[in-house]
Amino acid sequence: MAVVLDIAKKITHPASAVETSGARTLQVMTRIQKAAGDSNNSIYFIAEVPDQAVIKTISLEGAAVTGMNDADVGLWDVDGNVIDKDCFADGMDLSSVSGLPLGPLGQGIRQCMSAVGIANGLKKVFEIAQHVNKAFPGAGETNRKSKYRIGLQLNTASANAGDFIARVEYMIAV
Repeated sequence: MAVVLDIAKKITHPASAVETSGARTLQVMTRIQKAAGDSNNSIYFIAEVPDQAVIKTISLEGAAVTGMNDADVGLWDVDGNVIDKDCFADGMDLSSVSGLPLGPLGQGIRQCMSAVGIANGLKKVFEIAQHVNKAFPGAGETNRKSKYRIGLQLNTASANAGDFIARVEYMIAV
């Protein structure tokens, strides 16, 4: 049997700071306390990141909460205006932990970037928001903000309470 050596990409000097091994990884951790009376369309902001951030991972660790079977993870501006409520994850089921790996706190951990895709995996936050980096944006364009908020929005009401630890890991691209 022949040995196969396959290099998919020529390894050269990195094209951007995101591809360098020296890019710093930062992490934000937030506790989300979902009260029994919180209704659908409730939003929990879990991190505020700079426009140049490249998101590595977003995760939620916590037990199952009965009835929370539709949640989204997306972007808001710093004033709380929605940009894209499900650009990271759409329709997450938080009502079950069946089959999930355990996180560092011994609870089920859910990955929250299923809507990003490989093609957008190295995009900066302002690019995921489909904003532009121009001195004078064109008609119909929105110039990038200096910071963005990552939030969890519940789309279904649940009479039950639950606690989660949200983790956002990101790198700063230059």
